[in-house]
Amino acid sequence: MNANELKIESLQLEDCIRDSIEREKWKNELSIMRISMFISIFLVFVFSPMYLFLAPHISRKSAFEGYLLLFIINIVVIGYYAVAYKILSGNKDLLNTFRIVNITMECSVISCVFYLVYLIYNGLTVLSGPIFLMFVVIILLSLFRLSFGCEIYSGILCAIFYLLECLYIIHKDGGTYPEIYEYTLISGTGLWCKIIFFIAIGIICGALSKRALALIRQIAIKNYETLHVRLVFGKYVSPEIRDYILKSKEAKDDGINEDYGVILFCDINNFSEILEKYEHKIVISQLNTFFENMENIISKNGGVINKFVGSCIMAVFGLGKSEESNSENCEAAVRTAKEMKEMTDSMNDLWKMNNSAVFDIGIGVSLGKFITGNIGCESRKEFTCLGDVVNVASRLQNKTRSVESAHVLVTADVFDMLEKHSAKNGFGNPELVLLKGKSNPIKVYSL
Repeated sequence: MNANELKIESLQLEDCIRDSIEREKWKNELSIMRISMFISIFLVFVFSPMYLFLAPHISRKSAFEGYLLLFIINIVVIGYYAVAYKILSGNKDLLNTFRIVNITMECSVISCVFYLVYLIYNGLTVLSGPIFLMFVVIILLSLFRLSFGCEIYSGILCAIFYLLECLYIIHKDGGTYPEIYEYTLISGTGLWCKIIFFIAIGIICGALSKRALALIRQIAIKNYETLHVRLVFGKYVSPEIRDYILKSKEAKDDGINEDYGVILFCDINNFSEILEKYEHKIVISQLNTFFENMENIISKNGGVINKFVGSCIMAVFGLGKSEESNSENCEAAVRTAKEMKEMTDSMNDLWKMNNSAVFDIGIGVSLGKFITGNIGCESRKEFTCLGDVVNVASRLQNKTRSVESAHVLVTADVFDMLEKHSAKNGFGNPELVLLKGKSNPIKVYSL
């Protein structure tokens, strides 16, 4: 990948992450709107009757006026949220506009509640009580907006609304309760301290939102890169080996293990001749079709493709499993070999009709111990299986070229493990063959 391609991919990744974050912000805003709508409904149908019940000392006229004020404001708020929710659900581009309006509406509702509590009790009780913490809830709720600007705006707006509420109460009750002046304007826990507190909470929550957004971006990049690696890597190795390698990488080792299973080698015996006689593009297309069908058969029977080497396929049955499953693995490998031969014959019949090349395949199957792991240098490694059983399977496949009418050769160990009588159908009598690199012949069965 050159520098330009890398830059383009980085920009695409940035756009993808930005879109994902904006989508999450949009979803969070819709959730906040639902919560705010629920609070407004609660205020109308639960808090209002409680207000009438808790204010017997207020004249019925004042009580009714207070309830009417709460009812009208919250009905307007509920109507706004219903319409705004529908609009925002269908248009994400209006998110920033609605966020500002929503914060303003939230502060307005809390101010209304603050005023009604003041009507129930008195100014000094309200100003010295914990009712101001309702504004803090609004600031904290804005954390889900993941916006530094929204947090700052929320903190400043809460401070302004609280200031106006306090000034109104001082104006109304200052004569009745002179100590209000000392508490709100002079005391260290009074008006100015709380205003500074609201703004400070806004700044702190804004910083937390900014940090949370950065963490979300890091997690998104990591998840994207992991998914990208898995998708790309999965095109070159089987999903099982891909996950095995990635797991070994996370564990910071080369995943060196000793396994006991079945190795299957399949190769096209006449592939060199085919390349000499037929157009290479057509042959490569046939080869890809061949590999696709073979991979489906191997995966269906529980095998794992270790690698493609030229026209050769190396597959493993029983990777990471116990030796108790050897009989099952041998039957799966033999069944796979038979199905691969049948599928190749079917493809050859079709290719003959198109005057294309036909494939003559040979398959070798052996059972035994082998070593698995990531082999190579520091900059590049390859997952592979090593051992005598691997060499035997490869040599058996190569031997199919010289054994008459044999397309599949399996070792006696594999054949003896076949418990089902049907799995042994088609095999001839055992024979001794001498493999390259071996001093003594081994007993094999041909199909």
